[in-house]
Amino acid sequence: MIFHFLEFTIQPSCTPSRAAFMTGRYNIRYGMQSGVIKPDEPEAIPLSETLLPQAFKKCGYNTSMHGKWHLGFYTEKHCPQNRGFDRFFGFYLGSQDYFYHDSGNNCYLYEPCYRGQPEGPPTRMSVMQKNKYRPIGFDFREAYSNGTEKVRLDLNGTYSTKAIAEDFIAKLDEYDPETPLFEFLSFQEVHGPLQWLSEYSTLFKEKDWTHYRKMLSRKIVIVDHFIGEVVKKLKEKGFWKDTILVITSDNGGQTREGASNWPLRGRKGDVFEGGIRSRAFIHSPKLPDSLKGSSFPHMFHVTDWFPTLLRFSGCQLPDSNLDGKAQDIFHHKPEVKRTHLLNFLDPFKVAKRKLDDRMFSVLQNRTFEVTVKSVIRTENWKLITGRPCHWGCSFSEEKNPRYVPDKTVLEDVEPGKLVRLYAIREDPMERYDLSDLHPELVDDLLLKLADYYVILC
Repeated sequence: MIFHFLEFTIQPSCTPSRAAFMTGRYNIRYGMQSGVIKPDEPEAIPLSETLLPQAFKKCGYNTSMHGKWHLGFYTEKHCPQNRGFDRFFGFYLGSQDYFYHDSGNNCYLYEPCYRGQPEGPPTRMSVMQKNKYRPIGFDFREAYSNGTEKVRLDLNGTYSTKAIAEDFIAKLDEYDPETPLFEFLSFQEVHGPLQWLSEYSTLFKEKDWTHYRKMLSRKIVIVDHFIGEVVKKLKEKGFWKDTILVITSDNGGQTREGASNWPLRGRKGDVFEGGIRSRAFIHSPKLPDSLKGSSFPHMFHVTDWFPTLLRFSGCQLPDSNLDGKAQDIFHHKPEVKRTHLLNFLDPFKVAKRKLDDRMFSVLQNRTFEVTVKSVIRTENWKLITGRPCHWGCSFSEEKNPRYVPDKTVLEDVEPGKLVRLYAIREDPMERYDLSDLHPELVDDLLLKLADYYVILC
């Protein structure tokens, strides 16, 4: 009963992807394209934007959120319980200690503070020793749209994935299966830090994998287990017969944390496919038999969930100009709804012009320049401008590099390029830049990027 999305694309990091999901609009429409919201930044999705839970609420749904928000909280009006959710149980920031629920500290995977106790809470001293840049704050609360709020200090020591799943399961007893429910179940898993429950410590010990790969794999098993528990409860309470379960992710895997995007090139933070193409699927008893186990044949962007889920549910779309398309996900032969999509555009990420001496005269009288980091996609082609990498892009020619360190860097493959064109369906690993062979196509896509860039000026 699973329906896959093999060409599902998101943003290269969590805040922009979540914003696109919640609004159905490209990040450049409201200034949320430039990375993640830091603990002390007064940033959020503008209140002028209609969010998905608000649209479902207007349609008569109960609305609930569990887990990671990461879309801004610098005023009360920007918090999830005031953006369409009846109840919020979780944390405002992007990551935290899985046991202590501290956010804002710089104790992370690449520093030694969690080593030696990865399966349980680190010592308070080990956390404080690494706290050099931002104050530590406890970030886990239960909040309601009526203004009631409680900081859940009682969860100190409880693994967040367990707390989130068990609270949702308990709250299901309070809902009537005959009243529709929109639940945004947003686990922190498998985001860093690489911690896990002690009962999973022996998993994969015998595998010839890297230490990080073993840790990450344990976290995947944990979240898989608790999703299974959620589905079991939905079935017990009579919700499952009318449920559409959507599983998706914020971005590509972080290879520095043991993830693998093989055979795709790149990782979290990059605009190569390894950073912006994600696995996604629908599991539902409402799927027609003809679609079970099959795949959606066209491009599907994170903004498409907004109109697609609302329309399928019989709800009215908001008046805002959506970039997302209402896709025919339950049709045997869905129509092509997109001629192109804007995967990424950030005017604040600009490369040095000297990297590429080619002239693109089509942009002569436009404000957009190829130094700007951007990606635009059609059914068969993908154009990248600027520097596509955040930490250094790579891919491996090994048949199975998933557990082998990949040391091929971008400069070893395509030095000095600011414009790259890939036949993305034929070449999903993005090995062969064809920009010099198809100048007219490059010009056409550059003009589309220039049109989008006007929005930012």
